[in-house]
Amino acid sequence: MNKYKNICLALSFLLFGEELLAQSLEPRLYSNAPTGINFLIVGYNYSKGALATNTAIPLIDPKLRLNIGILAYATTYGLFGKSAKFNLIIPTVNIDGSAIFKGEYVEKNITGLGDIKAKVSVNLFGAPALTKKEFVKYKQDLIIGTSLEVTFPTGKYKKEKLVNIGTNRWAAKIGVGASKSLGDFTVELLVDAEFYTANNHFYVENKKEQEAIYSTQAHLIYNIKRGKTWQKMM
Repeated sequence: MNKYKNICLALSFLLFGEELLAQSLEPRLYSNAPTGINFLIVGYNYSKGALATNTAIPLIDPKLRLNIGILAYATTYGLFGKSAKFNLIIPTVNIDGSAIFKGEYVEKNITGLGDIKAKVSVNLFGAPALTKKEFVKYKQDLIIGTSLEVTFPTGKYKKEKLVNIGTNRWAAKIGVGASKSLGDFTVELLVDAEFYTANNHFYVENKKEQEAIYSTQAHLIYNIKRGKTWQKMM
């Protein structure tokens, strides 16, 4: 049962938006899990620092404090006989900061909904859809899967503002990956490509475009097994 509990851990790496973290780690994204498992996750993150360098934003010495609250839901189910997962992530963000803009000191405090993310992952090979009872006998070998994540432009956004919570654009990330069990270890390799629509209202009526981002991840996971002594204590 420990394997499907890792869904919660994997989901926790997905909780923060693309403008806040450049890369998210997703261990066990393509692991198997019994169908009918549901998670409701509440999270919080605090970060402090400056904006990423962007020559299109004429801010000098920007200092930001971000408070991010997360409500997320995850479920496992069967799709055409294969195991699948669905994640929904709803962030609420508060940005409190200051900077020098056109020679003047400015301050800003914004609170609102962030860009909502929804993700579907399906294991195409090596991970059949199993009930909890069937899953007890399951042993992983090689799993190959694919995923699609969509970011919705739901975040609070005002075109006349330089700093916003939302990105005012759609994004779609397509991924494929493989997971191989080697004794007590699991080796994973993930490849992703994320594509973006244009923001046609970036700082008034400017147009902001971004090329696709391609990324790879490799994970080596050690599975800790409960010994006989520990099982007796339980």
